[in-house]
Amino acid sequence: MLQMYNSILKDGEASIEIKKSKFISHAFFVRDEQRALQIIDEVRSKYRDATHNCYCYIIGEDANIERYSDDGEPSGTAGIPMLEVLKKKELRNILVISTRYFGGTKLGAGGLVRAYTNSVVAVLDNSRVCVRKIFNRTSLDYDYTLHGKIINYLTNEGVKILDENYSDSVEIIVDLEDESYILKDLIDLTSANIKFKIIEKVELPTIDGKIIY
Repeated sequence: MLQMYNSILKDGEASIEIKKSKFISHAFFVRDEQRALQIIDEVRSKYRDATHNCYCYIIGEDANIERYSDDGEPSGTAGIPMLEVLKKKELRNILVISTRYFGGTKLGAGGLVRAYTNSVVAVLDNSRVCVRKIFNRTSLDYDYTLHGKIINYLTNEGVKILDENYSDSVEIIVDLEDESYILKDLIDLTSANIKFKIIEKVELPTIDGKIIY
């Protein structure tokens, strides 16, 4: 499992118009090819009256699955240029579909390449490129007397408290990176009177180093 890879934060949609041809692009976060093919069928059904429904996808953290389709456009003018945008940004686990409604004016090979490229760029802007990273969902257990200073510290560091449990001691749940300096700081802050336990590994999207929940 990769510790991090580039993908998108959320599914998105964008629309551009070039010489009266309308391009509607959709981006989806997908983890397997079966799901990608299912989405392609759904979009084709929704836009069954469109002239073309071109697509590309890269699946797998090591990009082991790459597919594309020109869907009737001249060879090399749609699917490959779309795929190249994803490859240039080193994106993974992503599907992009660009639907075209022909406006009556031919764009030529170069025009089509630019149009489909721009349609992908537009939808990526709306979907927001992010870095998906592996975090340790961690239990922190400590005495009530330490609660205030720990919460203040975590708040100042931008760490979100996911859950709080109160019994003989306080337990809070947070997401932390491997070998996080935060654990070391908490040990110093509490004079080592704190217990840590990793509950599970979770993949979370981040932008500029911050987790986006």
